[in-house]
Amino acid sequence: MKFKDIFNKGIREVQVQNSHKLKISIPIIQRDYAQGRLNDKATDIRNKFLDEIFNRLDNNENLFLDFVYGSIEDDKFIPIDGQQRLTTLFLLHLYFAKKENKECEYLKGFTYETRSSSREFCEKLVVEDLDFTKDKISPDIKDSSWFMPFWENDPTVKSMLVMLDAIHDKFKNSNFYDRLENIKFSFLELKEFGLTDDLYIKMNARGKPLSEFENFKAEFEKELPQKKEKLDNDWLDLFWNLNDDGKEKIELVDKRYMAFFDGVALNFAIFKQGIKDVKETKIFKTLDFFLNNKEIIEYTTKILDELCNISDKELLKNFTDIKEDFAYETRANFFALSMFLINFGAQKLGGDFYKEYERITSNVARDFNRDSILNLRQVFEFINEICETCKNEDIYKLLEGFDDEQPESFRTIGFYKWQEKKKLKLMQSDTRWIDAISEVEKQDQYLGSNLTFLIDFAENDVEKFKKYHEKFYDIFQYGRENFLFQRALLAKGNYLVKRGYGYGGEYFSFCNFNNNPRDKDDNWRSLFFDKKKSQILKELLEDERNLEKITDDFDKTDWRYYFIKYPQILKYCGNFFIQKNGGMIRVLTKSLSSSYQAEYYSYALCIKLREDLKLSKEKIKYKDVTSSAENPYIFISDNKISFIKNDDRKYCWMINDEQIFDPNLPDQDPLQSIIDRVYEIAKGIEK
Repeated sequence: MKFKDIFNKGIREVQVQNSHKLKISIPIIQRDYAQGRLNDKATDIRNKFLDEIFNRLDNNENLFLDFVYGSIEDDKFIPIDGQQRLTTLFLLHLYFAKKENKECEYLKGFTYETRSSSREFCEKLVVEDLDFTKDKISPDIKDSSWFMPFWENDPTVKSMLVMLDAIHDKFKNSNFYDRLENIKFSFLELKEFGLTDDLYIKMNARGKPLSEFENFKAEFEKELPQKKEKLDNDWLDLFWNLNDDGKEKIELVDKRYMAFFDGVALNFAIFKQGIKDVKETKIFKTLDFFLNNKEIIEYTTKILDELCNISDKELLKNFTDIKEDFAYETRANFFALSMFLINFGAQKLGGDFYKEYERITSNVARDFNRDSILNLRQVFEFINEICETCKNEDIYKLLEGFDDEQPESFRTIGFYKWQEKKKLKLMQSDTRWIDAISEVEKQDQYLGSNLTFLIDFAENDVEKFKKYHEKFYDIFQYGRENFLFQRALLAKGNYLVKRGYGYGGEYFSFCNFNNNPRDKDDNWRSLFFDKKKSQILKELLEDERNLEKITDDFDKTDWRYYFIKYPQILKYCGNFFIQKNGGMIRVLTKSLSSSYQAEYYSYALCIKLREDLKLSKEKIKYKDVTSSAENPYIFISDNKISFIKNDDRKYCWMINDEQIFDPNLPDQDPLQSIIDRVYEIAKGIEK
């Protein structure tokens, strides 16, 4: 109902003696009007409330303000809960009616019983003129002859004046009187439900008597009265049965029920209305969205009806898990299921078409980098495109729509369309590919759907593909121990992935094994889908030697040598980042140049000395630093040993203040020009 409906007996048909109107009477038991207070909390509530009202009115959208509870006595509506909202609505109607010269006689029916000053002030506001030409309304009101100075001692009057100024500040350039009908709430009469005022007050002291879901459900039933029985029975059973032990409390069931409506509404808001970022999702109002989008109500009831016919409720359980803000992958998978139920129905879930539909949609939900709302929306659009293209339930119809040419970037949704088309073509041409691809996608949690580089290695031969993947899976899993996979791959060539520039040089990554889509994109996928660097991986897969043998056999004296020979260096390199500046290499513990870091050659020399001479870290110390402007060094018997590029831009070793040059640095192995000197220093240590 609307605020104005109260005065016109819109609450319900009642016999009102001597009047055809109702009055709103704020009872003595209520506290003063608080939304106009000047403390931080009230200011924040006031600003957010007015912002929300402005946005809805400006876009001509509905805004639902939950329930107002109260009773009707004679010609008065007496609110027990909701007086703060009603007072603000009174001030909004007053403001726009006066500003737009609208009839507002009905507002005389709004009054406060708490204090005579509050009541008299409200009466005067309705009958007196207000000046809207100034920045603030309140100074002119307080200077008026009709305003009593002692009214400023009334907290309700003070708050109303503050709220009027805030309304004027927000709405002075707007004429929204006719749109105030968009602001609605529901009325619950206490006597109809057998509640006494005393009982209600006790309930309200603990909090709102109705849950968020109960408020939502009451309004939802108004839109779909014919679905009330399902809301209370069939659909409710869906969520009641999600609890493993069958003893979940009703309030938790309600929360799951509400989480479903929240989740479906937000999914379709992202898909249909283009919500762009997380900030918008935080202020998203489920009920308002449904009231303004009747099509989504139809979708939602269809989804609920079809879910009743599904035996496996695990996805629904995850989607309505109230313990956490579920992942985008879960949201995308539930959107895929929702769209299938809407377009094809639950009875088709067991068919071959759904099997392929589920494979493709779960691929993109899992593997595409969905770390933003915009990317998630692209996933939703992809899912919708599948439904639109395959209305005849033939998954191979996708071959007619997606591009044949591989996109330049593997990070786009277009790449995933191309990749699925490539796989579907192979499945259509040779049915052996169906099982080969499906099995790898299920088995390999890291690769998932990103198999096309292996298909290219195999030159579209299904048996070769199986062999390539078997070898890849084996060494990619096993080779993480002692960084064998990275070291053996480096022995085959410089596969390191560029990761940008910073003070001190260019960043490169050995690639981590983190399993989220963004890390995969930034690391191994950057290698898999680089046409040149992926050949380094192909060469490793075709090498019949094991990884240990490959690293042991490496004997080239370029910069890769010590990374391959000493796994301790990659162990120090916690996030697998290094920074290169010409021949200088910094090994970083994290991904920033401000993290702890070692200079590569001096750190390798330190490891070599400890191993060759069997000396402890206490005997041969290494001093790492936190800035590329500082020089890390080895510390042996009061000697500092470091590798630097001096002011003349020449590479040299430093032993304390002595510079040791070699014209072949850094092309030859830098350790060879210093090793003998350092051995002599180290041998002097008493073991």
